[in-house]
Amino acid sequence: MNGSGAVSAAVYNPVPSSQQDGSSGSARSPSGLGSPRVNQYSGPPVEATSTSLVSRSVSIVSDLIDWSIENRLGAAKLLGALVVPAQFRQSKVSSSQLLAEACNANNQKSGHVVRSDTAHYGDTTLTVAVCTPPMWRAGDTSRCVLYHNPNAATISSYFQRGNPPPARPGCLPEQHCHSGLKGTFGDQTASGLHGPGIIQDIRRCPVILYDYRGVGINKQTTPLFPTCETIVQDGLAALHYALLRFDKVEILGTSLGGAVATASLDRYPSPAYSLKGRVSISVLDSFSTTPHVMFPDQGPWIDNLGWLLGAYLDGAGHTDSLIRKGFKIAVSNHVNDEVIPSKAQLANHVLDRNASEPNVRVHLSGKEIDHYSFNHGSFTEDVQEFLSLSSPTFSLNW
Repeated sequence: MNGSGAVSAAVYNPVPSSQQDGSSGSARSPSGLGSPRVNQYSGPPVEATSTSLVSRSVSIVSDLIDWSIENRLGAAKLLGALVVPAQFRQSKVSSSQLLAEACNANNQKSGHVVRSDTAHYGDTTLTVAVCTPPMWRAGDTSRCVLYHNPNAATISSYFQRGNPPPARPGCLPEQHCHSGLKGTFGDQTASGLHGPGIIQDIRRCPVILYDYRGVGINKQTTPLFPTCETIVQDGLAALHYALLRFDKVEILGTSLGGAVATASLDRYPSPAYSLKGRVSISVLDSFSTTPHVMFPDQGPWIDNLGWLLGAYLDGAGHTDSLIRKGFKIAVSNHVNDEVIPSKAQLANHVLDRNASEPNVRVHLSGKEIDHYSFNHGSFTEDVQEFLSLSSPTFSLNW
């Protein structure tokens, strides 16, 4: 890693070099199929053609079996409608149009700069948005925040369109209303203090945003519905993008995004010793497992059922693993959460099992938004203060 912030070439690339350009190392015909082997026999290549047809048939059957296993005969796709309901959200302006407006230099009068880019990881391709605050030096790759969305949001919710609205919750600081990222939803039914704009003002660094495939700016990239597995793959792609471009990365996830954050970091193939000095993670209002959100009083069998149906994210298990690996992690939950019951809250799980670990900070919030009672995923004042004190990537003085 050099002084300009370039990332070391030792970062693991999960895509073999022979596959990055679509080549497998053998000659290719214009159709993309392997060329038949040349031999001295001048007659029709009956055997080669027959072998090719058999290979293609086996490949099709194998792909179908793999799809059926991964998607639980389609059940995981159907349950994806519950996991990522933002796919059904309709807005008057498309997410892609809002992102294009945010990237337009003529609209960046406040000094916030937004640009669109593409992230690749294995077979996953994502559109991401990199949002840079005012006064950020061009070419500075020292640090960033990678934000994973909750399940009912797309990044179009985070961009301020036009002038800030005159009415806002009383606890929203003035500095969070600007023409870049905003701190609140425009929709009064979801008036929580949502995070990217606020976290950027706290951290004062670029924030990387993305939508899961099948949702928002990546709506057309996954047929039918996202699943628990596809959104973790998306998290891996976004994390890989951030690690290739920034020296230090703080991962922040809200609700579903918290589980995606922990799962993607825990599954990232680079060894922990090479990452834990570069990466920290903060999780807000997330859960232990997806089945326990709906059935908090049930035992392990409900998790087994969730796994069997392909609707299983193990936020608690991945969090425990990251803590054992030595990653610095901050976890916060609102006590009176309308979405995550107390027995399924990740903060309570960490308090029960890992609270004494030196690399862990836990916060239970009892504060409500002024004039509102909806707390889930909200960056209330005490949560903002907790995040201000819990910046393990950028300040090692916990």
